[in-house]
Amino acid sequence: MIIKTKYLGATTYKGARISVNVDGVTKIYPYQYKYNCDENHFNAGYKALADLGKGNNRQYYLNKAFKNGDYKSTKTGYIYNI
Repeated sequence: MIIKTKYLGATTYKGARISVNVDGVTKIYPYQYKYNCDENHFNAGYKALADLGKGNNRQYYLNKAFKNGDYKSTKTGYIYNI
């Protein structure tokens, strides 16, 4: 399973957000300034798995990939292969 995250900058009407694509389904979450960039993308991916009912098993592997640095950075986000 591939999880892609992307930073969406603030607009006149909306604050900064993180877009998460899981198996072709996109979810959008607000950017939380209390976390750094890496943590924001991880947290959004983790929430997307929960919201889409993908189960704790995949959340475990996402957490493991994040802790081990097993993900790729792009210009606007991250790609997690779990």
